[in-house]
Amino acid sequence: MHAGRFGGLWRQDAVSPVIGTIMMVAVTVTLATVLYIIVGPLINPEEEPPESVVLLKQGRCTQVDATHFDTVFNILAVRTSQRFDVSSLSYAIQASTGSVLTDATFAFSDTDSDGYITEGDAVQVIGMLDTYKAGTFKLFHKGVMIGQASIAMW
Repeated sequence: MHAGRFGGLWRQDAVSPVIGTIMMVAVTVTLATVLYIIVGPLINPEEEPPESVVLLKQGRCTQVDATHFDTVFNILAVRTSQRFDVSSLSYAIQASTGSVLTDATFAFSDTDSDGYITEGDAVQVIGMLDTYKAGTFKLFHKGVMIGQASIAMW
């Protein structure tokens, strides 16, 4: 041991160069990860939702009783060459808060009885509550959203 600059003692042995290098790499990776988590959403903003291929328009909304409403969503157009079979459809209503509402039931009306979604078909939503106001009706085919429309209750 040698006397230090200010009268203290220095040790000549230190952390080995390999361990020092590993520690510097670990600190660098940790800092890079934290930076990516903070800045990542600014670099890669959320993608826009897919464009609807089935155009929907809400029809008349009727009050069934003191708390329940029924409405219909008419299919105005199908903007794809793909055919969507009726048996693979599913429906959801998302509240303006983002939660999925589950009180209503759905009935598909295949006006030309061909088994596929075509212009003129409709989806009836039965038993909506007032909480459905300002929500969004979503139409899915095999789990992929193919159409959506805002819910207006009047």
